Amino acid sequence: MVSMRVVEQVRRLSGVKRAGHAGTLDPAATGVLPVCLGRATRIASLLTGVDKEYLATVRLGLETDTYDLDGRVVATAPVPALTAAELSPHLAALTGTIRQRPPAFSAIRVDGERLYDRARRGEEVEAPEREVVVYELAVEGWDPPDLRLRVRCGSGTYVRSLAFDLGRRLGCGACLAALRRTRVGSLGEDGALTLEAIADLARAGRLGEALIAPAEALAHLPAATLAPAGLARIGHGQAVGPADLLGALPDLRQATLVRLLDESGALVALAEPGPSSSLQPRTVLRAE
Repeated sequence: MVSMRVVEQVRRLSGVKRAGHAGTLDPAATGVLPVCLGRATRIASLLTGVDKEYLATVRLGLETDTYDLDGRVVATAPVPALTAAELSPHLAALTGTIRQRPPAFSAIRVDGERLYDRARRGEEVEAPEREVVVYELAVEGWDPPDLRLRVRCGSGTYVRSLAFDLGRRLGCGACLAALRRTRVGSLGEDGALTLEAIADLARAGRLGEALIAPAEALAHLPAATLAPAGLARIGHGQAVGPADLLGALPDLRQATLVRLLDESGALVALAEPGPSSSLQPRTVLRAE
């Protein structure tokens, strides 16, 4: 099921007109897909850009034009007998800040057109290399020819490309055989619901119990609580400072965005650190 089909089903079940997802999953992939409803659609881009975690099954000895099993086989080779010690330097070379070329069959736009549209027409296309961050590549299992990896990475990383690059390093080629996303930012698989469970809650009139507050979904961002005067200023699109807050200003040295909360802990706005310890509103979800 494609990601937008999931969104359509959740929108229908919830009765909310506005909905969107935070980070597309390939149709063959499974796992965590955050769906934002109503005003929360305004924070979807912030969830798309967070770190993610996957369980990936890499099939060695096989290369395809899509870098996964859905594609056309373009090369095969014998799979070498590999030990953990032999795998380790190759996984280390693909960890950290690396240069990666996304698959030709991807949603990246080049000259205003999706690469997969050009690739499906039979055109020779090559995505531009880009810098991505891979925090962890850990072996979870090895059942030749399938290597199971836990991948923890930054936004924009293509696990299909990691599989392809690993195969090239090993000299036998590889493609992605299966992929499950287990975490998006602070949202993990443990707290996810199936569409069937959402439908059951909707029929029972209890769908509200499944909703995650925007403030919780963005728990990776520092937070400040607004005093009544601060709520009024933010509602008018004005910057706030320490005097407009209840409690201390959070540490802003590494912050690019700050959650501004009301006294109940609900998210009112997202703000950017400005001069003289000010917080400049970027997205206001609720005006007082």
